[in-house]
Amino acid sequence: MASPAGDRVAALSKQLAETHHELRRRLAGLRARTTSPPAAAPIPQASSARAADPQGASGRPADPQAPSARVADPQAPPARMVDPQAPPARSTDPNAPAAPGTGPHVPTAPPDPADDLRAHCLAFCGALTTHHQGEDTGLFAALLRERPDLEPTIDKLVEDHGLITGILHRIAELSTADPAKVGPELDGLAAIMESHFRYEERALAEALDAGVPDDGWSTPVLRLISPRNHR
Repeated sequence: MASPAGDRVAALSKQLAETHHELRRRLAGLRARTTSPPAAAPIPQASSARAADPQGASGRPADPQAPSARVADPQAPPARMVDPQAPPARSTDPNAPAAPGTGPHVPTAPPDPADDLRAHCLAFCGALTTHHQGEDTGLFAALLRERPDLEPTIDKLVEDHGLITGILHRIAELSTADPAKVGPELDGLAAIMESHFRYEERALAEALDAGVPDDGWSTPVLRLISPRNHR
């Protein structure tokens, strides 16, 4: 049983507001992922500065009488001989057999932005669902035992939770079926969440700070950790 004199209970309304702020932050980060521009394609580079600029870096035209290739220096040392014992160089032919002791090269595919968005959608939906389920099955029941007069308020909050759950289901489905439609759903969710959070904080602050027995509800409600994952 928590005591109204305890530091933890005196700050329950503040802790709830901080949890709501964290959920807003996560939602904003998720929304940003739906509007990030695609990475720009690399700009192809010229094979040589001379080819890109026929006049050269100095701005002077190239001399048509200049030799096209450097004349070999007769005093230069001979070219390096190939060591017959050295291992063969790796072939660039994709159909060539692999050298002994090496396996085929498997190119690594770039990460799929849709998979990244889907993973973050599911993570956020899971966190918000955990928060609401912890309230419905734990915090609200504890509040009603202490304050039966809050029943109409809590009924309204539970009704909001049902509405938000429907939106979360649509977001999870769209993240797989049609990621381009996730953004507008997140905007609608943000508006409903904001109204819900503000109402909840105003309506429950006094009762929370008066003292509420904690039978484990604070883990999902304030820490966003599902009881089955909490050790």
